[in-house]
Amino acid sequence: MLRRFSRWMRRKGRQTCPRRMKEAGPWEYKEMLDFWETRKGYGKMRLCSFCGGVHPDDVIEATRQGAWIEKTTKNYKVYLHKDEWKGRQRKVYLQHFSDEQRERGNAVYMAMGRNEAVLWSEGDVI
Repeated sequence: MLRRFSRWMRRKGRQTCPRRMKEAGPWEYKEMLDFWETRKGYGKMRLCSFCGGVHPDDVIEATRQGAWIEKTTKNYKVYLHKDEWKGRQRKVYLQHFSDEQRERGNAVYMAMGRNEAVLWSEGDVI
């Protein structure tokens, strides 16, 4: 039963992880092999089946609920933190964000009292 559900989810929520197509590695370079999934320990957050990054809409919702974003030395990745997660940060790969999601995410983050936009524009992401 679990396998059937997993196959159904993969067909229903197919997507192409931008990291799959742009980075070098031993994986297939084909479209529509990836999907959004939930994993144990992450609540209802959807994660990319390829890179493990959090779905952009879930990042925006988490910031509305008090999560904060930590920049990294990489211009394509940030970490999402929340006190209830007990030090378990969530990876956010900015390649998954559309321009509209970036604008919405930055607006929400700044409305929460943060002093800078952290979800950079597409041109800033490698």
